Amino acid sequence: MYEINQRLPLKSSPFIKYFPSEVSPANIVREIGAEKDKLYYIIPPKRYYRITLKLPFKEKERIEKVVKYEVLGNIPEELSDYVVAFFQLENGRYNGRLTPLQTYTVSKDEIKGVIAGFGEYSKNLRGLIPAESLYYAFLKRLELAGDRLFLDLSQDTIAILLISESGIFKSSTLELEGDLFPGQEFVFLIQAFLRDFTSGTVLVNMRSGVDDRIINQVIGILNKLEIKYRRLNTGDFPVDRTLKDKGYLSDMISAFGLLYQLQKSSQAVVNLLKEEFKPRFSGRIRLKEAIIIAVLLLVIGAMGITKVGLEASYYRNRSIELEDAIRKISLSVFKKPDIDAGEIRKSIRELEKNRKLMSYLLNPRYGASGLLEEVAFLIPGDIKLEFNELVIKRDSIRFSGKTTSFAEVDKLKEALKTSDIFKDVKVVSSSTTGSREGYTVSFVIEIDVKTGLVE
Repeated sequence: MYEINQRLPLKSSPFIKYFPSEVSPANIVREIGAEKDKLYYIIPPKRYYRITLKLPFKEKERIEKVVKYEVLGNIPEELSDYVVAFFQLENGRYNGRLTPLQTYTVSKDEIKGVIAGFGEYSKNLRGLIPAESLYYAFLKRLELAGDRLFLDLSQDTIAILLISESGIFKSSTLELEGDLFPGQEFVFLIQAFLRDFTSGTVLVNMRSGVDDRIINQVIGILNKLEIKYRRLNTGDFPVDRTLKDKGYLSDMISAFGLLYQLQKSSQAVVNLLKEEFKPRFSGRIRLKEAIIIAVLLLVIGAMGITKVGLEASYYRNRSIELEDAIRKISLSVFKKPDIDAGEIRKSIRELEKNRKLMSYLLNPRYGASGLLEEVAFLIPGDIKLEFNELVIKRDSIRFSGKTTSFAEVDKLKEALKTSDIFKDVKVVSSSTTGSREGYTVSFVIEIDVKTGLVE
């Protein structure tokens, strides 16, 4: 399916919603003398949610629909309570055919809290930028050959980001607590990044507010791992005008200089402030056929697809609808004192069915994307397939295509039967045609999805 990875958990942000007056953004802006007409605030990695998608198309309309569809199922509250933004990575295509995409999600309450913290300067706030977006734009701006691995040490976090020439984009954050340094965890994290780092440049930014003991431990580990690195100075990465008693909050604001340069040079920087008042998504979201065609191409490398049908609707207010259904059934039962016992049992069965249906619908594995993913990953990699049609419904999947032999069709059928959510897999028709290129076997397969939960 869409390749989703590198998720960062959403966390509450009391320090943003309730800035102490002495460390408010407005106070820091005054003290550091930031240019008042172009202020930026950098959102720390632990304060937003990121999903990486890899898609075989670049059209903005298609991308927006996929982003909405995926984000909807991965946040703990209503989608209307969040702002979502995305950007395409500049390396163009991943593995020759896919477009890497970064999506960022942050709560509206958090945005409002930041804006309020800027007080009199809020009208001059030009952007709320996810930290990883800043790092990415900064690294892309540098004229360096090969891969780029970047470490940014602030007072309470170590951010690590990798951009490789092969299209890999990875990012992670290690939180620091006081004087304690998680050395072993840092070693494992660095080694994980090095597995995708072939050759290039390692850049390290040490901010002025970081404890010297932590800096020495990081440098010691890098030297022990024989990692050659270049230490940046303020001119390279100008976010270091830190007021030491204010913590990294001032780092996040004082990046305005670099951000202004990046915006002027048309570098890709996600700005969550721009999207705050845009219309939210409707309660019902339906993916178009074109998106499913593209995703299927991504997953199974099919040679061609002529048409795809999809029955998949997601409802933001499903829990409310369920409560309404329960209320109606309850009223129909208790308003009739002489109701027949059979009617009561029927109403209770209907109530139970609705409850199970809700549980079923909320399980992403039974959604359209989940069913498509199940099919895609069960198809043996050594089978050469050409798909003609694919139709996904809530309780069934039907697809037709071509392969090289009847044995391949049987192999495909047996592979699909191993799924624990497929009740039955049938080859409903198959035929063969010959040509100068050889024989081709056409087939139609029908899959019944287990629906015992809702029957």
